[in-house]
Amino acid sequence: MSVISQKPPRPRVGATRSLFQHRGTLSLLVRQELKQTYGRYKLGLLWTMGEPFVQALFMWIVFAFIFGSTKGITLEPFIVYLVTGLVPLAWLSASVAKSTKAFRRYSKDAATSALPVVAWPLRVVLYGFADFLLALPVVVIFVISFYLFTGEPSVHWQLVYFPLGIFMQFFLCLGLAMILSAMALRLPDVERLTALLNRFFFWMSPVIWQTRNFPDVIPTWVLYLNPFHGILDFYRAAFWPDDVLKGPGVYILTAAVIAVICVVGAMMLHARAGLIRRADV
Repeated sequence: MSVISQKPPRPRVGATRSLFQHRGTLSLLVRQELKQTYGRYKLGLLWTMGEPFVQALFMWIVFAFIFGSTKGITLEPFIVYLVTGLVPLAWLSASVAKSTKAFRRYSKDAATSALPVVAWPLRVVLYGFADFLLALPVVVIFVISFYLFTGEPSVHWQLVYFPLGIFMQFFLCLGLAMILSAMALRLPDVERLTALLNRFFFWMSPVIWQTRNFPDVIPTWVLYLNPFHGILDFYRAAFWPDDVLKGPGVYILTAAVIAVICVVGAMMLHARAGLIRRADV
């Protein structure tokens, strides 16, 4: 049975106000998605911590011991640098991968629900955010373990930038989810492109490399046209503030790119609203 009750049309209100009014329903949708994903596993939500833990451990072993190189990364310990990139990347990747099915999977619910159309890509983003929060203990475990044995990394006052990274990533994920979900209504082939987009964010963001690895001929600001780059800086500022944080200009650029993505996504979603309400997806 669907958790979305069919209701008669209501007077049109702003999407933000409507989302606030139906926040309980939206929360239920996210919990339902988590239950459907992890409920069939005996370890359940523990997989949200287990996957990034094992992935970071394997990549650390491969780069630091098998290859004998950490790609020129000078920030130690490397595994903490790695996991602070992989955990946020998992949220972004989930938002991108699931967004193309945001309407096609729940077409009848989207057509009859009193929720605004933005609720369906938002559901995808909130699901990824829940996974992100549940995986954060992995970061804490690595930080505490390596600090006890090696004295690194130290935690600095720039930890206050961490919530800013979450805030900016939320809108980046939402903007991308709106664009991709709207595109998928008319072009299902977009689903095939999400894997390429996720590879772009993995390789073109400082997940396993540092900004210093790029030659000086490439201006630093060009790298920040990828907004995920600036977001990762805010996550890592607590441990290596002097190394990862740049001037305010690149973060203004990051915020501007995210704003453009969100505006484009909202416009595309608005243009497809009639199609969604007819359940012709």
